[in-house]
Amino acid sequence: MNYPELGKSYLARYQIDLDVNSTCWGRTHSHGSIFSSKQLKRICKCELPKTRISLLTFLHEVGHIVHPQGGYKGTKDGNAAKTRGLAEYNATQWALEEMRKNGVKAKRKQVQAYNRYVTDKIARGIRRGGKVPKELQRLKPKTW
Repeated sequence: MNYPELGKSYLARYQIDLDVNSTCWGRTHSHGSIFSSKQLKRICKCELPKTRISLLTFLHEVGHIVHPQGGYKGTKDGNAAKTRGLAEYNATQWALEEMRKNGVKAKRKQVQAYNRYVTDKIARGIRRGGKVPKELQRLKPKTW
């Protein structure tokens, strides 16, 4: 599997820009996180995928842009997810489905890591007074 070519095909299909530097939208971002902008259709601080692991991360960021509810509140298209946890979940599920379509199997540990990430976003929302969306009830640990 040629992961860089697969990444390029997604960028071309969805007309997404990739900014591998730490500057995006004309300003420097100090945090080391990869992030995406649904409005500008740009993924920042990310390179083309070289491995199966980086492919999931790359497709997750593409999922934030192309999934109807992959964006956060405040996006101009009106299709933002109700919570950040739901947006992260939707982007991850979209990425996993795209990997399956391309015959690439995600490692179980990697999927578990993404599920923990989504669970952490849900927990943060609860601590801030939010509720768990119905779509994510199955991820909610008993300890909350």
